[in-house]
Amino acid sequence: MGKTSSVGWSEIKKKLDGFDKIGLIALIKDLYNSSSDNKSFLSARFADQASNKAILEDYKERITVQFFPKRGLGKLDLREAKRAISEYSKATSDTNGKLELMLTYVETGVDFIQSYGDGPESLYDSMLSLLQDAVKIFQSSEGVNLYPEYKRRLGALVRSSGDTGYGFGDEVEGLITELKISMGED
Repeated sequence: MGKTSSVGWSEIKKKLDGFDKIGLIALIKDLYNSSSDNKSFLSARFADQASNKAILEDYKERITVQFFPKRGLGKLDLREAKRAISEYSKATSDTNGKLELMLTYVETGVDFIQSYGDGPESLYDSMLSLLQDAVKIFQSSEGVNLYPEYKRRLGALVRSSGDTGYGFGDEVEGLITELKISMGED
């Protein structure tokens, strides 16, 4: 088999420079129709405030189905679940929505562990990494005002993760305690 050559962004950009408005719209329509990922990305990027809730729910579903599908056992495709968060974040500038997805991932992972008794160490590591990222967002100038909205959920997460393995519950409690202190709470 021959080596597949991919065209880099600079070549693509040169070609796009030659497109008129109708050509660009046709290209974007083709991208939209070519995959569900493109459709989700473009829908999130151009959604109005009212539509954004439904789009956020679609991304939440992409996460939860990796743990609890409608039928059978969860595949625990953690990359796919994290990819949903990444795609939403790239498509929008919605910090609140990103935090919602990050906490959905962690909460659903803890629910999975509580339901099945345990999970792979990679699940614990992945949840802890996302929670660390969420804490950083809450501590940022953009996220500090969102903290009160999530305070109760974060407390519930500490309680629900207490009986999990690999010291995860202790790590969660430490992170949330650090966040509370940085927010001026005792």
